Amino acid sequence: MGISEELTQRLKAAMRAKDKIALAAVRSLKSAIMVEERRGELHSLTEAEKQKLVRRLVKQRQESATIFAEKGRNEAAEVERAELKVLETFLPQGLSGDEIAKLAADAVAESGASSLRELGLAMRLAKEKAAGRADGKTLADAVKALLQGS
Repeated sequence: MGISEELTQRLKAAMRAKDKIALAAVRSLKSAIMVEERRGELHSLTEAEKQKLVRRLVKQRQESATIFAEKGRNEAAEVERAELKVLETFLPQGLSGDEIAKLAADAVAESGASSLRELGLAMRLAKEKAAGRADGKTLADAVKALLQGS
Protein backbone atom coordinates (compact mmCIF):
# COMPACT_ATOMS: atom_id res chain seq x y z
CA MET A 1 0.00 0.00 0.00
CA GLY A 2 1.36 3.40 -0.98
CA ILE A 3 1.59 6.48 1.18
CA SER A 4 -1.52 8.07 -0.36
CA GLU A 5 -3.75 5.10 0.45
CA GLU A 6 -2.29 4.82 3.94
CA LEU A 7 -2.83 8.56 4.45
CA THR A 8 -6.51 8.25 3.57
CA GLN A 9 -6.98 5.33 5.94
CA ARG A 10 -5.08 7.02 8.77
CA LEU A 11 -7.05 10.25 8.24
CA LYS A 12 -10.34 8.39 8.61
CA ALA A 13 -9.08 6.49 11.66
CA ALA A 14 -7.88 9.70 13.34
CA MET A 15 -11.23 11.37 12.68
CA ARG A 16 -13.14 8.42 14.14
CA ALA A 17 -10.87 8.27 17.19
CA LYS A 18 -11.02 12.07 17.58
CA ASP A 19 -7.22 12.06 17.82
CA LYS A 20 -6.41 15.72 17.21
CA ILE A 21 -2.65 15.30 17.08
CA ALA A 22 -2.69 12.42 14.59
CA LEU A 23 -5.31 14.24 12.55
CA ALA A 24 -3.19 17.39 12.39
CA ALA A 25 -0.06 15.44 11.40
CA VAL A 26 -1.83 13.43 8.69
CA ARG A 27 -3.55 16.52 7.33
CA SER A 28 -0.27 18.43 7.17
CA LEU A 29 1.34 15.58 5.24
CA LYS A 30 -1.62 15.27 2.88
CA SER A 31 -1.55 19.04 2.33
CA ALA A 32 2.20 19.04 1.64
CA ILE A 33 1.77 16.28 -0.93
CA MET A 34 -1.04 18.15 -2.66
CA VAL A 35 1.00 21.38 -2.74
CA GLU A 36 3.98 19.56 -4.27
CA GLU A 37 1.78 17.87 -6.88
CA ARG A 38 0.39 21.22 -7.96
CA ARG A 39 3.72 23.04 -8.00
CA GLY A 40 4.80 23.80 -11.56
CA GLU A 41 2.93 21.56 -13.94
CA LEU A 42 0.43 19.06 -12.55
CA HIS A 43 2.00 15.69 -11.88
CA SER A 44 1.70 12.79 -9.52
CA LEU A 45 4.52 12.28 -7.03
CA THR A 46 6.38 8.98 -6.95
CA GLU A 47 6.63 7.04 -3.69
CA ALA A 48 10.29 8.11 -3.38
CA GLU A 49 9.32 11.78 -3.70
CA LYS A 50 6.61 11.30 -1.09
CA GLN A 51 9.14 9.65 1.26
CA LYS A 52 11.43 12.63 0.77
CA LEU A 53 8.55 14.95 1.62
CA VAL A 54 7.78 12.97 4.79
CA ARG A 55 11.44 13.22 5.79
CA ARG A 56 11.33 16.98 5.29
CA LEU A 57 8.25 17.28 7.52
CA VAL A 58 9.88 15.06 10.16
CA LYS A 59 12.97 17.26 10.15
CA GLN A 60 10.80 20.38 10.48
CA ARG A 61 9.02 18.88 13.48
CA GLN A 62 12.33 17.94 15.12
CA GLU A 63 13.69 21.44 14.69
CA SER A 64 10.46 23.05 15.91
CA ALA A 65 10.36 20.84 19.01
CA THR A 66 13.95 21.74 19.82
CA ILE A 67 13.32 25.46 19.40
CA PHE A 68 10.12 25.36 21.47
CA ALA A 69 11.91 23.47 24.26
CA GLU A 70 14.79 25.98 24.25
CA LYS A 71 12.33 28.86 24.54
CA GLY A 72 10.50 27.22 27.44
CA ARG A 73 7.35 26.37 25.48
CA ASN A 74 7.25 22.75 26.60
CA GLU A 75 3.58 22.22 25.73
CA ALA A 76 4.17 23.23 22.10
CA ALA A 77 7.32 21.08 22.01
CA GLU A 78 5.31 18.06 23.21
CA VAL A 79 2.72 18.61 20.46
CA GLU A 80 5.51 18.75 17.85
CA ARG A 81 7.08 15.55 19.22
CA ALA A 82 3.71 13.78 19.16
CA GLU A 83 3.13 14.81 15.54
CA LEU A 84 6.70 13.73 14.77
CA LYS A 85 5.95 10.21 16.04
CA VAL A 86 2.89 10.02 13.79
CA LEU A 87 4.85 11.19 10.74
CA GLU A 88 7.69 8.76 11.42
CA THR A 89 5.27 5.86 10.95
CA PHE A 90 5.12 6.77 7.25
CA LEU A 91 8.89 6.31 6.84
CA PRO A 92 10.55 2.98 6.04
CA GLN A 93 12.44 1.22 8.82
CA GLY A 94 15.76 2.98 9.37
CA LEU A 95 19.19 1.38 9.32
CA SER A 96 21.02 0.47 12.52
CA GLY A 97 24.41 1.94 13.40
CA ASP A 98 26.20 -1.24 12.30
CA GLU A 99 24.34 -1.28 8.99
CA ILE A 100 25.24 2.38 8.38
CA ALA A 101 28.90 1.69 9.15
CA LYS A 102 28.94 -1.27 6.74
CA LEU A 103 27.15 0.72 4.06
CA ALA A 104 29.63 3.60 4.47
CA ALA A 105 32.59 1.21 4.27
CA ASP A 106 31.17 -0.38 1.10
CA ALA A 107 30.60 3.04 -0.47
CA VAL A 108 34.16 4.19 0.32
CA ALA A 109 35.63 0.96 -1.05
CA GLU A 110 33.46 1.00 -4.16
CA SER A 111 34.16 4.66 -4.95
CA GLY A 112 37.87 4.34 -4.35
CA ALA A 113 37.81 7.45 -2.15
CA SER A 114 40.91 7.83 -0.02
CA SER A 115 40.68 11.36 1.40
CA LEU A 116 38.12 13.92 2.50
CA ARG A 117 38.46 15.59 -0.90
CA GLU A 118 36.67 12.61 -2.41
CA LEU A 119 33.87 12.66 0.16
CA GLY A 120 31.29 13.56 -2.50
CA LEU A 121 32.00 10.41 -4.51
CA ALA A 122 31.56 8.15 -1.51
CA MET A 123 28.49 10.05 -0.26
CA ARG A 124 26.75 9.74 -3.61
CA LEU A 125 27.12 5.96 -3.49
CA ALA A 126 26.20 5.79 0.20
CA LYS A 127 22.99 7.77 -0.36
CA GLU A 128 22.01 5.53 -3.27
CA LYS A 129 22.61 2.40 -1.19
CA ALA A 130 20.74 3.80 1.83
CA ALA A 131 17.73 4.63 -0.36
CA GLY A 132 16.33 7.04 2.22
CA ARG A 133 16.60 4.66 5.18
CA ALA A 134 19.31 6.74 6.85
CA ASP A 135 19.73 10.42 7.62
CA GLY A 136 22.22 12.22 5.38
CA LYS A 137 24.10 13.69 8.34
CA THR A 138 24.53 10.26 9.93
CA LEU A 139 25.78 8.84 6.65
CA ALA A 140 28.16 11.76 6.15
CA ASP A 141 29.58 11.33 9.67
CA ALA A 142 30.21 7.62 9.06
CA VAL A 143 31.88 8.23 5.68
CA LYS A 144 33.99 11.12 7.07
CA ALA A 145 35.19 8.96 9.96
CA LEU A 146 36.34 6.29 7.52
CA LEU A 147 38.07 8.77 5.23
CA GLN A 148 39.82 10.56 8.11
CA GLY A 149 41.04 7.23 9.46
CA SER A 150 42.61 6.23 6.16
